[in-house]
Amino acid sequence: MNLSEIAQQVAADVEKQEEAAKKSDANGMPEWAKQMASDIKALKGYSEGVAQNENNNRVAELLMALAESTQSHKEKAIKNMKRMRFESDDDFKAFLEDEKSYAQFLEQESTNSKLGKDFPKPGVPGFREYDGGNVIDEVFKLLNI
Repeated sequence: MNLSEIAQQVAADVEKQEEAAKKSDANGMPEWAKQMASDIKALKGYSEGVAQNENNNRVAELLMALAESTQSHKEKAIKNMKRMRFESDDDFKAFLEDEKSYAQFLEQESTNSKLGKDFPKPGVPGFREYDGGNVIDEVFKLLNI
């Protein structure tokens, strides 16, 4: 092999390497752009992780606020929260306060619906129908006076 053949061989190898580099880099991006894209992906992954962590913290805070509420209300509140996008912590705190007040309302409604249902009813021992007699006499008989 003479010197010109070696030079041609080296030039051919360099061309092959450049073509292979172009084929493997379909985007044709310069090295600095590749690095920037890599950094952006890393930051995006980090920000998604932070957002997920913040969302988990908010779900935990919501569940603590609704500890006394029913399971169905908790599930509905979490489902509603996941549909929302809070621009700031103040927006989330407003949502949390609304859910707390709604939970208190539901608890009060549940309590109100039970009122008066613990009195004896016809057919239940302890129930006596009023026979139209003198109520005071009945009371005195019961008190043994």
